[in-house]
Order: sequence, then C-alpha cells, then structure tokens
Amino acid sequence: MSTEEVYNIVKAKELSQLPKNQFHNKHYFIGDSPIENFFGLSEGIFLFWKDLKSVYLGGNDYEQMLAGLYGDNTVVGKSDCDLSWHEQADKLQENDRNVMLDNESKIFFEDIQVVHGEIIKVLSCKMPMYDSSNKLVGTFGMGFCIDNINYNNVESIVRQVDIKLSKDILLHSLNETKVKRKLTERESQCMYYLVRGMTAKEIGRKMFLSPKTVEYYINSVKTKFHCRTRSELICKILDENILPIKY
Repeated sequence: MSTEEVYNIVKAKELSQLPKNQFHNKHYFIGDSPIENFFGLSEGIFLFWKDLKSVYLGGNDYEQMLAGLYGDNTVVGKSDCDLSWHEQADKLQENDRNVMLDNESKIFFEDIQVVHGEIIKVLSCKMPMYDSSNKLVGTFGMGFCIDNINYNNVESIVRQVDIKLSKDILLHSLNETKVKRKLTERESQCMYYLVRGMTAKEIGRKMFLSPKTVEYYINSVKTKFHCRTRSELICKILDENILPIKY
C-alpha cells in the first residue's frame, strides 16, 4: 500500500474513540502526553516525529547527528529518502504506515545507514502521534542503538514514560538484544555446531569437551532464549542470525 493510500485511509478514519487530551496548549501528543515530555529522557536516544506522509517534522540532536545534519540544516521537511539511510527508506516508511494504519504503538528492529556509511541496528519504538484535537497527524519514534544500549538506563526510561506501548513487550525485546551480546564464546561455538546437525558427542570431539559439558552449554543457551526443546532452540538461533560464519 502506498504512502498516499495510507494518508487517505488515515484521514478518513473515525477518530471519536481516540484518547482525550488535556494539554491543549501543546502541539503534538502521544496519548495524553505532549511529546515534549520525551525530550529530556536521556542522552543516546534519538527522537523523531513525522507527518502522515513520513516527512520529518522534527528530531533531537542525536537524530540530526546520525544523519550528518548540523545548524540550520535539519531533518525538518525531509523524508528518509533524503537522508543517509535512504537505502532503508522503504522499510522504515512501511513501519510508519503500519503504526498509523493500526493506530497502535509498535516495536521494530531496524537497520539504518548513518552519515559515515556504517549500518547500525536500532530498536525503534514508533507510536501514533495526535494533535490537540485528537486527530492522528503522524508518528513519533524513540530509537535505541542496540550496540550502545545501556540496558539499565533504557529499562528505567521505559518504566517511567507513560505511553500506549506494552512495557512488557519492550522489555522482552530489550532482553532479546541482551541475549545476543551475552552468548559466551563456548556457547556460541556449541550453537554453531548444533545448528549443523551435530550431536553433543560430536560437538564434544570437535571442541575437546565431554558430552556432559556440551549439554551444559546447550541448556544454558536454551534458558537464555526461553526454549524448551533443542529443535525450538535451533530455530531460534537461525532466526536471530547471531552466529559467526565460521569457526
């Protein structure tokens, strides 16, 4: 579905059941909270807000820095197609449209290419944004760079912010990214051979470990990924794509 079609659908939606705002002196809102409530949350979080056509209405300093914009040259009036992550623009805007069409907050794992060419992985919380008349006017986003996440800080922020987003879901997503970074070298190596169909005994011979020790590592990873069976674990590992190409 095109951005123009989404724009027309959103404009035609019945908005009578949207939450009542109490802050009529502010311009944009997430539920009952003016977006200004988000601005002082923490350094290292990039914030952005877009209109119904995914054109930027604003962004904080971190968002501007990632795009290589400074001074009077800001994201305002630009789309993702105009910024350093233009190659990822279609997917980013598709996620925006899903938030607006479903009129609910969603969590996405997104790749964006920053100004110096590096592609970073981002945990994005995108939320419907309203004006003072309770009309849906676009999306508001809060992004965390996965490689630099301070988990304690993020979890504290999530618990503090009053938004229409399941904190349990977000914290679970954060825990999943935490797991990716906390596989030990031995656990990662065991998983590498496990997904290739090797038994614990065969893995032990490869790694010069006893089968019992290999089982210990496998069970440890099963616990981290909340998997009950070995087949479920293998599917999870393959889906997460976290293993090295070769050992």
